[in-house]
Order: sequence, then C-alpha cells, then structure tokens
Amino acid sequence: MPGGLASELQSWVIEAAQTASQSRPRNALSVDDAVHVIDVDEIKGSGPVFANGTKPDKETHKVLLVDGQANQKADKVKAGDRLSIRLPTWEVQVLGEAWTIGVDWRTMKP
Repeated sequence: MPGGLASELQSWVIEAAQTASQSRPRNALSVDDAVHVIDVDEIKGSGPVFANGTKPDKETHKVLLVDGQANQKADKVKAGDRLSIRLPTWEVQVLGEAWTIGVDWRTMKP
C-alpha cells in the first residue's frame, strides 16, 4: 500500500544502503570487511530476493537482498553464487524465521 509502513521501511532501507555504499571507496571490497559470506543454495523472488545459503562454517543462513548500487541487482543472484555482505545489515523475523537484510553486498567467485 503506497504510504504504508512497508513502503516507508523500503525507502529507509534503500536510503541507508545508498549512504553506506557512498561512504566507502568503490574498490574496497575484500572478504575481511564482510560481516557475512554466504554460498547461495536457493533464490526466491525478484528484486528484492530471498536467498537461502550456507556460511563457510556450514551454518545455514537466510538473507533478504535489496538492490543497492547500480551493479547490485538482486534479481541477478543465482544458486551457486557466493555473496559478501557488509554493514549495515539488520536481522528481522519473517514468518517466524530469522533473516538478514543485506543492502551492501557483492557476488564473489567461490
């Protein structure tokens, strides 16, 4: 619903993503500054997308990816990709499950 709580939250998340990504140098991505590294097993939706995956310690992890910069298109992420997610992130409950919202993320080679 336009002007509703979900619309307001979406605007806030997008604004936070743009602010965070603009404050970092464009070529500054390394695994060291990632707060989450996830190997994607399954994708649902299209921009934003829900990604189920596995962390390097084999722990399962669920992520909601929001489009950020021009090169961050959530609908381009596919099973088999590795994601590097940097701050800011948020933990939310969706249908009783914990999901991480990622707004500053990149795909990496596994």
